[in-house]
Amino acid sequence: MINSVNFSGSEKPMNANEKKASKQENKIETTAEQKAYIVDIGSKSEKKATYSNPGVVKPDIKRIEQLKKEAEDALRPLRQMVEELLKKQGMSFKAANLKPYEGEMVEIDDETRAEAQRLISDDGEYGIENTANRIFEFAKAISGNDKTKINELKSAIEQGYKAAEKAFGGELPEICKKTLERTMEKLDQWAASEEE
Repeated sequence: MINSVNFSGSEKPMNANEKKASKQENKIETTAEQKAYIVDIGSKSEKKATYSNPGVVKPDIKRIEQLKKEAEDALRPLRQMVEELLKKQGMSFKAANLKPYEGEMVEIDDETRAEAQRLISDDGEYGIENTANRIFEFAKAISGNDKTKINELKSAIEQGYKAAEKAFGGELPEICKKTLERTMEKLDQWAASEEE
């Protein structure tokens, strides 16, 4: 550290006693004019050990896990219903998934058909509104509630539907198309809302 500088720009010499006193007190006596010439070259600016990047969004992991559990809980009764239906016809769920379609039709009894209709009804667990809401809530959570990710979310959802169409060998049922439309509406409404 430069202790003081005179007006000519050269350092003012200090005698031994002055140096000792200066070190002990860590104090520099200067005039107002000299203060302008004192430079501290010994200190370092503090750097953060971490940094924040406002462009990086953190997904809401807790909410995602909650939504996954809710989806699994909702799927369980449907899966059990299908397994029971296959079992009645001498098939297993695993074998039915592994076996390529060979023109065999699974017969659906009236009770199972009625339950399936209830599940996809307007108020049903797999109806348009409830399914679109689950997709929407998952999209919000995965984006960290970042509205600037709307286009990416929409694109990912559309890709998912295209993959489902391919997996099912063509067009999906009308209910799936309506669910996709309703999901996109929910995303648009969220984008336009004041909600953070």
